[in-house]
Amino acid sequence: MTTFVRSISSSENYEYYGWSQGEFANINNLAGLRFDGTVVSWGHSANLPNDNSGFPISGIVKLYSHMWGYAGLKYDDSVVSWGQHYFDVEMPNDLGDVSKIYTTREAFAALKHDGSVVTWGGASIGENLGEDSSSVSSSLNGGVIEIVSTYGAFAALKNDGSVVTWGLDRDGGDSSAVSDQLSSGVNKIYSTNYSFAALKNDGSVVTWGFDKKAGQIDYLWGPWTSNGENGNSNILESDVSKVCTMSDGYFAAIKTDGSVVVWGWGAPGVWLETEDSDVIRFIDISDQLSSGVVNIFSTNTAAAALKSDGSVVTWGEKIYGGDSSSVISQISSDVISISTTGYAFAALKSDGSVVTWGENERGGDSSLVSDDLSSGVQKIYGGGDVFAALKDDGSVISWGDYEPISDLGSVTTSWESVKDQLSNGVVDVVHNGQSDAWAALKSDGSVVTWGRNDYGGDSTVVMGPDWTLNGTKSGDQLSNGIAALNNIFTDEIITLYLIKPSSTNLIEGNTLNTTVQTTNLPAGTNIYWSLTGTGIDSSDLTSGDLEGMSELSDNGDFSFSQTFIADGNNEGTENLEIKLFRDSNRSIQLGLTKSIQINDNNTQPTIYGPSGSTGTNSTISINENSIAVYTFNADEIVTWSTFGGDDQQQFTINSNSGALSFLSAPDYENPNDSNRDNEYSVTIRATDSVNNTADQIINISVENVEETAPTISSFNADNSVVWTSSNIFLNFSEAVDVESGNIVIYKASDDSVVETIDVTSLNKVAVTDLYIADYSYNRIAITRNSILPEISSHLGVSEDSKTNLEWYQELKNNWKMTINGSDYLFVDSSEATRNESLSANDSSWIYLSTNAEFTPDTDVSGSYAATFTNLESKSSYTINPTNVFEESTSYYVQIDATAFDDSSSNSYAGINDKTTLGFTTASDFEALNYIASYGDLINYFGIDTSGAISHHLNFGIAEGRSVSLFSASNYLAKYSDLSPFIGDDQTLALKHYILHGYAEGRTDTLLDSGSDSGSSSDLTDFEALNYIASHVDLLNYFGTDDDDIESAKSHYEIHGKAEGRALDNFDEWGYLASNNELIEPLGGDTTEAVKNYISFGYSQGKITNSFDAQSYLNNYEDLRNYIGENQELATQHYVKFGFNEGRVF
Repeated sequence: MTTFVRSISSSENYEYYGWSQGEFANINNLAGLRFDGTVVSWGHSANLPNDNSGFPISGIVKLYSHMWGYAGLKYDDSVVSWGQHYFDVEMPNDLGDVSKIYTTREAFAALKHDGSVVTWGGASIGENLGEDSSSVSSSLNGGVIEIVSTYGAFAALKNDGSVVTWGLDRDGGDSSAVSDQLSSGVNKIYSTNYSFAALKNDGSVVTWGFDKKAGQIDYLWGPWTSNGENGNSNILESDVSKVCTMSDGYFAAIKTDGSVVVWGWGAPGVWLETEDSDVIRFIDISDQLSSGVVNIFSTNTAAAALKSDGSVVTWGEKIYGGDSSSVISQISSDVISISTTGYAFAALKSDGSVVTWGENERGGDSSLVSDDLSSGVQKIYGGGDVFAALKDDGSVISWGDYEPISDLGSVTTSWESVKDQLSNGVVDVVHNGQSDAWAALKSDGSVVTWGRNDYGGDSTVVMGPDWTLNGTKSGDQLSNGIAALNNIFTDEIITLYLIKPSSTNLIEGNTLNTTVQTTNLPAGTNIYWSLTGTGIDSSDLTSGDLEGMSELSDNGDFSFSQTFIADGNNEGTENLEIKLFRDSNRSIQLGLTKSIQINDNNTQPTIYGPSGSTGTNSTISINENSIAVYTFNADEIVTWSTFGGDDQQQFTINSNSGALSFLSAPDYENPNDSNRDNEYSVTIRATDSVNNTADQIINISVENVEETAPTISSFNADNSVVWTSSNIFLNFSEAVDVESGNIVIYKASDDSVVETIDVTSLNKVAVTDLYIADYSYNRIAITRNSILPEISSHLGVSEDSKTNLEWYQELKNNWKMTINGSDYLFVDSSEATRNESLSANDSSWIYLSTNAEFTPDTDVSGSYAATFTNLESKSSYTINPTNVFEESTSYYVQIDATAFDDSSSNSYAGINDKTTLGFTTASDFEALNYIASYGDLINYFGIDTSGAISHHLNFGIAEGRSVSLFSASNYLAKYSDLSPFIGDDQTLALKHYILHGYAEGRTDTLLDSGSDSGSSSDLTDFEALNYIASHVDLLNYFGTDDDDIESAKSHYEIHGKAEGRALDNFDEWGYLASNNELIEPLGGDTTEAVKNYISFGYSQGKITNSFDAQSYLNNYEDLRNYIGENQELATQHYVKFGFNEGRVF
């Protein structure tokens, strides 16, 4: 994907990439608001907010965006958000009283009126891009006055001058290194894509974030550098008045004396020390920047400083605007502002003329429209490749060519083709950054578009209210009624005229109550309104008027009502229009027209039952022991009653809601219907306001429910061995729910209570049977993103789901996707460590990714994120004690009979004996045996048993590792030289093998009596290959076929041991990580990697040590949180997952 970067920092500059300091433009599509606060959107993946009501969401007064979605602030300070596919993340429930919204590239942060902050969003695999602020939640509960963002992090400025940060560490989410400097005195925060800079009251600057992207003041230039020497950071400790962001990688500070200081690894010309004929270096012109600078602007690789005398100084890559010599006479005075594309500059002068320079095709050459730009220009907008200028006569002039870029769309609508529509009346212009789709809002409420078609330049297909109401996407929705476009450079809300009728489909005889909500208008303002329609006059009303005038309340609203006569005539559907006006003559309309349908009242209501409507029988099946049957609906307001049927006396119905229920719960074994066959029948009646009635017969079948109590079908602990820190698993015969009661663990020797666990306590009992890590393609594989590379983290899809997307909807329906869930949170075994504490506000992300073998009819490639909560009704539960068990000790578990029941309310009988759930914990012997069974564990843990136990719990179980592959008795029997020192002590034998024997090449394999101990070998083929790869002389002698491998084994036994040669000096993981071209064909196959090195890599000079594991860990917080500083595991992660995920080191 194209890297999107931000241009510069000042609020006056309309940045060519479409970002302000705290908000990212949507790069896929454009959007606008109509006068009633409904949304229109067009371009790639355009969609709308949806509350499943069947009506457009209205009342939105300001749009905010990140790169993949939108959030709308409503007139009542509530918020609605929506986005593309997996970026459409459910909002927090408490999102009200919001004053402003900020964004990273895919997360939202809402600043509330009380100074608190709420965050949500995000979908990147394994990364927190600001959506999760739980780590700093206590610091965000009040006092915040402004938020600034980078790509993946937020920084909040508080009213006490302190700064709070969260999000991706690399992008400035971690400010711990400068926390003391950010605790007070901060006046303003600025950002690049990757770093922050805080300007303090004392004129000093503090930076943090990505070191090489200006996060650290360690490469700095200023007015003293004309001699080519780098300055020192003391120059930023005082007298700084303003900070500007330049490109995506460096800052520029303007000091009180008007001089400039720059730092960071941004573009050529900033840090370039040696001369370059294609570049004007900063040091070449720094003497011109020693005073008078008021603002700085930049393209990708060039910069322009605007001085107080109206002159401009430029540097950087010459072709992209660093060289302004061709227009120097025109920009030596009277320049008032500068705009940029990625490759050119446009200067607006005080006389309304425009001067351009830079790459000709990308806006640097404006000769074709020079006459239009000679005067009258009010504002210049810069996109990725083109400029647009708004003139004082309301016309728009555009110039520059769109570079064909595959992922940005190659088809465009030219400005020339819509020039006539842009000749007058334009009041605002917006674009979506480097995607270069443009939209102009005109004073008549229409919108004109041009630019890259795929991303909004083509507006012939528009998502809007018409789509919600009738499924059409007509571009006519942009012909009028648009109040504002999504403009990230303004906080202005629209002037809302929202007409809210009590019904849009009214039945004669009913009352229509209408409320009008407005914004931006003072209380007491007079609004004139009217109700009109063909054939509708005052005789159609029994109360109310068809015209009136109302004053706005302090809340900006007013109401009126009319009751329509029930005349009994068959007039058909009549259309009523509600309009608002500024004047009593009703000649100047305000906002949009609201249409109402008025229907005759001489027809009976239509009843909608579970499987039929009025005049047809409806059927439904329910389980025994249930009271609720069904809630009926009608096409108008009705009163409900039961009206006959063989079993009428068994039922009751709520007259208002239509909820039908049994008077007492039916029992399948003892039916109470008229035929005693569990088939009940009752007639439902609906009566409308003029006593029209409709009936429907409903037949209810009562189904038998299994009433067998659940049992525990199996009991184990971590699947293989019970460590002193193990979790314990209960596996039931069927799915059960947690109810109330305790699980008690006893020590068998004295029956003392080890721990009492309340089954409702989330940090003690967690559902586990959704923890599936599977490489196969015939089942859904679900893991946390924090699981190590040894475990798969993709989504497999069953064969019968490959032709549709029902599997995804199935996930949404069966497992609730709420960020802060209700009762239960999913915790997999890689996270469920002892003594942990989880609350209902914790969120446990798991990531679902499609694989190459999944080819559905509709493209669903990409990644999906969800938070699974409320996971009751499961067949496996985990006991996660707080206290650590003693080794080699017997325990038993007892469970209250009230602790669990199944879906039919059958209770589990409980356990009150000492033997049913008894177990004995393992000792250090088993831990040592686990280490001795695997060479990688020997090299990593030595005889560290606690580390080995932790590894087995967190990784070994999921990897299928055994704790007993090594035979200590065989080891002792095989090597008689150990007997004088060890005797028959198998624990000491294990320690000897781990500390000495493994390195000496000893094994626990007993040779046949007839074998030749001088030449036979216990080496595996892989060990033999690694032996060859570890020694240059062997590389020149042996190959990789079977004979060579056997010869290498013999060489080791006969010569290698005696010579002290190492078996494993070759780093196969490092070889793969250092040579990316091998990862795709070889994957994580280390045997093939060693063979490749022997056969090709050695002779080709390939290396094994260019991968920087520590840098890789430093770049990704999710890896550090799980792997720690383990560079070996980091290298393996990169090969197995990181390279394909696009991670870098």
